[in-house]
Amino acid sequence: MSLCMAVQALTPSAVDWERRQRLVSEHLQLLSSKLKSNHSIHISTFGSSLSGLCLADSDIDVGLFGRFNGCLLESLTPKQQQSLLRLVLNAVYAAKLARNQQVQPIWGARVPVLKYTCQLSGLQCDISLQGAGALVKANFIHILSINCKQLSALYRLVKLWAQAHDLNDASRSTLNSTSLLYMTIFHLQQLQLLPPLKVLVPPELLLQPGARLLQGSNRQLWENPQQLGLLLGAVQANMRAWAHQRQQQQQQLQEPGISELLHGFFQFWTGALS
Repeated sequence: MSLCMAVQALTPSAVDWERRQRLVSEHLQLLSSKLKSNHSIHISTFGSSLSGLCLADSDIDVGLFGRFNGCLLESLTPKQQQSLLRLVLNAVYAAKLARNQQVQPIWGARVPVLKYTCQLSGLQCDISLQGAGALVKANFIHILSINCKQLSALYRLVKLWAQAHDLNDASRSTLNSTSLLYMTIFHLQQLQLLPPLKVLVPPELLLQPGARLLQGSNRQLWENPQQLGLLLGAVQANMRAWAHQRQQQQQQLQEPGISELLHGFFQFWTGALS
């Protein structure tokens, strides 16, 4: 099998993606309708489920965002986290979202999570408490991937390689998928196929222009859906402008193929780590 065929096999078809998105949307609507909470909480997918870099049968990563008892979810005590997740657990049962009504709460994890098989789709679903940074990151990755076709293709191959060599399991002290993704992005930046991410963010949208996007008071900005929308709109426009400018400047240059990118990835990281 060629690398291009492998990428095609790893990438959900338009039909598979539409079906997945429809079932996930229905799942979230049912969960939201049964979550009896007066707190400022909303539910959304995040991670690869939002960025679009998942497989057709990848887990559904569902996050709770907002505030509970006036506190950011990421700053809750373990007891408060459990109280909120028990409300969600009751909502899952009430909506009959879990196959055979079987839900596995993992209270002792670094990030407590509810795990179950979705009755609608048959996919594994993980529900956890998240900060607004998770939405920012996933949307950033989505914008990068739709403007740089090499990102999705290379990342899928790198992840396939890591899984084949038992190197994609953080619980066993190997690399998690996010680490592999960031390694892929950094490699593509060295080839000028992706820009430095900071050039995509207009400083005027930040409360602290000198600080990072998810540090200090900047981080709190993205709790506001309107502010988050402004940020993502600007990032999308800047990414398109950067890609267009690059295309104009390099019209005569041939784009590297996927085999060249994959070989270069291993060369780059072997050299950097040696």
